[in-house]
Amino acid sequence: DLTQCKLRKIPPPCLMFMFLVKFYNENQQSGDVEKDQIKFYNFSQNLISKLPAKNQKDFNEDLLKEFFRLSLHEPLVVCAAVTSGILAQEVMKSITKKDPPLVNTVVFCKTMMQEFMCP
Repeated sequence: DLTQCKLRKIPPPCLMFMFLVKFYNENQQSGDVEKDQIKFYNFSQNLISKLPAKNQKDFNEDLLKEFFRLSLHEPLVVCAAVTSGILAQEVMKSITKKDPPLVNTVVFCKTMMQEFMCP
């Protein structure tokens, strides 16, 4: 329970992530990002109201809504999946010593959903 934590010692980005996890555990998402942003903002405001007054100023509506949008609904998830796939491949190359490691730059195009290797 977040109210039992010593919240004033936790940095705001960590708190927002805790809010997000708690929000997903306790709420059904509608699939509409804008509606879910508003629900997340209201949910977070309820938790923020329990913080000491000096810490409440670290949060505003735009910050919370943008955090929600970027956390799970925008390119972050796709980029993390692509990056982790490439990283896993490189780790396997390193362990097996069958192929040389990647010595290129990897560029991922979100609109085309493709990655490109650039020497």
